[in-house]
Amino acid sequence: MVEAILQILSQSSSDPVFRFFDDIISGQLDCDKMDYLLRDSHYCGVEYGVYDIDKLIHSLRVGEISGNHVLAISQNGIQAVEEFVLARYWMFIQVYFHKDRRLFDYYLSSFMKEYLTLEVEKTGKYPVNPEHYLKLDDSKIDCAIQHYARLHPDRVTKKICYFANRLFSRKHHKVVFNPPYVHYNPNSGEEREAYKRLRFVCNHIKVPENTSDDLCIYVDLATGSTAKHMFSVKLTCCAS
Repeated sequence: MVEAILQILSQSSSDPVFRFFDDIISGQLDCDKMDYLLRDSHYCGVEYGVYDIDKLIHSLRVGEISGNHVLAISQNGIQAVEEFVLARYWMFIQVYFHKDRRLFDYYLSSFMKEYLTLEVEKTGKYPVNPEHYLKLDDSKIDCAIQHYARLHPDRVTKKICYFANRLFSRKHHKVVFNPPYVHYNPNSGEEREAYKRLRFVCNHIKVPENTSDDLCIYVDLATGSTAKHMFSVKLTCCAS
């Protein structure tokens, strides 16, 4: 039984009867997507990711294609699947790719890199030891952000205090450009040329001295096809 469970989780089973489990774990209708859409919608206070999960689950069937058992949907569940697909689409457009959320991802990832370097592994990477990794829960990171946001920075802590202040005070840069293509296609000559011109302009932006931090702006140069690939951010200041 344990071996069968491990094969299902690792998607390494050669038994065609178990193929539909692969779709449940990682597929277009997998349980992870069903969970995070509703969970994220609830905690973000939006309705974009809400769909009829009960109808969708009750409509799931096991079909057979070329001797393999696959996850299927009954005819009366087609609308539930369409609602699910649209919910995921709207969550990505309205939440996961939102300009402020992407920027705060940048702040948080930058803070974590500094925090891991100063406090944990000294390498900027997450601990390999599972016990040490599990100690980095939300409460610990929240406390660390508050600590460094209130700390008077020195030469060593200047960067981590900067990002902690951005997170703690919710005082973020103002966006002056969003990617014109949510799903960047490197094979498109038009999209490649647009990013080439934009990168050239951003690399030649001059940062005036003695400018107010309140006037900071940022340009989002992300070219990834998912919200996780957004860390190519250009931060600069503009003159008043």
